[in-house]
Amino acid sequence: KTAAYIDYRITKTGGSSKIFEPEAKALIHDYTGGVPRQINNVATACLINAAARGLKIITEALVNETMAEFSLP
Repeated sequence: KTAAYIDYRITKTGGSSKIFEPEAKALIHDYTGGVPRQINNVATACLINAAARGLKIITEALVNETMAEFSLP
């Protein structure tokens, strides 16, 4: 469900659902327990972190790094 939610939110804003790797979506679910507001916070932090590093894909490693950097959730 979290993966579908992330895909829905990213495509509604004109992005591609392929930005987040499937493993990254699963890890976001694990971190957030599927709570939409927390999913939004973590996904946004991951997108900001990726942009700052010049990355185009959100990987499982990037999710872990983002969670450690920003102490989320």
